[in-house]
Amino acid sequence: MIESKCALVIGDIILDQYCKGVVRRISPEAPVPVLLEQSLSSAPGGAANVAVNLSVNGQKVSLLSVMGKDKAAEELRELLSASRVSTELLLETERATSTKRRFLAENHQQLLRVDRETVESVTPEMERRLLALLRKEAGRFDIVILSDYQKGLLTESFTREAISIARERGLRVLADVKDANYRKYAGAYLLKPNRAELRTLTKLPTETLTQVRKASEALLRDCACEWVLTTLGADGMALTGRDGTFR
Repeated sequence: MIESKCALVIGDIILDQYCKGVVRRISPEAPVPVLLEQSLSSAPGGAANVAVNLSVNGQKVSLLSVMGKDKAAEELRELLSASRVSTELLLETERATSTKRRFLAENHQQLLRVDRETVESVTPEMERRLLALLRKEAGRFDIVILSDYQKGLLTESFTREAISIARERGLRVLADVKDANYRKYAGAYLLKPNRAELRTLTKLPTETLTQVRKASEALLRDCACEWVLTTLGADGMALTGRDGTFR
């Protein structure tokens, strides 16, 4: 059993929706399949999914993010509460809550995905309110996880200040990196790109494990972090440390 910790997840939250059905004919109005809906379900997505995964693995989790004042936000709160994820640090704003609705036929074949989202950066006022919450509450957490889905929350200024606040309180920061502006993650304890993201971040080849190691070492130097954990699909993961450790 993993020792229970108090984790704070900071990142863009999304409501994932799944409309499942069967296709029996093509529309007479256009050459597209007609999906006969059989079920509609929802699940926490983005950083909210990260929080739920931690919770179901026995960790105490809180989520720091922004959400709208809409039905998607209400549904997300209910789903997170049901998964024992604390929502007390979610900031209600006028931004629409991001949703991704997938239309699935038999064998989970995806016919279409419809996104509703706001990707503009959060306002300076939102940043100030979130950082004030972080300063006030950081002392009760053991670790901070940044889950960046490029939906406008983790701006460079906000990310840098969040990392600084966490480090001042002795908290390690793990960052799932998406932004090509990797310097905003400087000072994090661990960065977690996938193979393609590592290539984009470093502008170095990442086809072989040797190349992954060299690119990871370059990212370590540039971001002054302790570890880079690169996910490699079917090839597993590669963990690179500042002391040359490679696993």
